Amino acid sequence: MSIPRWSRRDFLGAGSAAALASLVGCDEGKAAAGGTHVALPDVTPPAGTTPEKLASDRAYWTDVAANYDVLDDVIQLENGNWGMMPRSVLSSYERLTERVNRRNSFYARREFGPDEDEVRRRTAQALGVDADEIVFTRNATEALQAAIGNYNRLRAGDAVLYADSDYDSMQSAMDWLPDRRGVDVVTFAMPEPATHQGVMDAYAAALEANPPVRLVLLTHLSHRSGLVIPVAEISDLARSHGADVIVDAAHSFGQMAFSAPDLKAPFIGFNLHKWIGAPLGVGVLYISRDRLGDMD
Repeated sequence: MSIPRWSRRDFLGAGSAAALASLVGCDEGKAAAGGTHVALPDVTPPAGTTPEKLASDRAYWTDVAANYDVLDDVIQLENGNWGMMPRSVLSSYERLTERVNRRNSFYARREFGPDEDEVRRRTAQALGVDADEIVFTRNATEALQAAIGNYNRLRAGDAVLYADSDYDSMQSAMDWLPDRRGVDVVTFAMPEPATHQGVMDAYAAALEANPPVRLVLLTHLSHRSGLVIPVAEISDLARSHGADVIVDAAHSFGQMAFSAPDLKAPFIGFNLHKWIGAPLGVGVLYISRDRLGDMD
């Protein structure tokens, strides 16, 4: 099936386009709630500009900053928990939350379904997959815990693998599996400083030393150091050793240009409230359609 593709600029520029009820029908919600449009500077990058040129464009970043309300007494250097909504998104979110609250069960039973279908369609297009291959969650942690806990191809005596650089909550989810599935847990240290070849060698060595490994956790973009690992290559490597991968893409979707199929992974967890300005509390679990049977 051919999938019509949104550009990342279209998707991210949709503002609240990942927060379910606040993602569609914004004009209707504005009129119903009596809200007004929030006029803010346009921060669409100029056509033909390069990232290097844009990075030093002080006027552009002044306009970006004008879209956000920030604390004056704190300089936030840690943005790993969730992203901040720009004022335009916050306004839509508040307006449409009021609409849902006021329309109550009439909205829930008659209007929510079409809204959710439209959000799912837009999100799937942005990810480069079909709408029936994703499910909304509250965040990437919930998506990945569901995937790790419900992966049903593990048997007693198998092993699972993760690196010390993987996210703590995901390490914990892998550590549940000995009790849940009767498997062993194998860990290894990510090489420092990391290079492409060094990372590939580390995964190859871990897989070769542990033939029972059947599931590998991969973190696309590390919250610890910003390290980006070659997920597609490691996925191919794992497959050659008879192992599947589950990918933590919590941080990468908002910071890198890629589609889900590029990662060559059947199971991927995403955040939609990190780095892209969407309301807090939206994540996505991607499961390749041909692998649905491998999840309980």
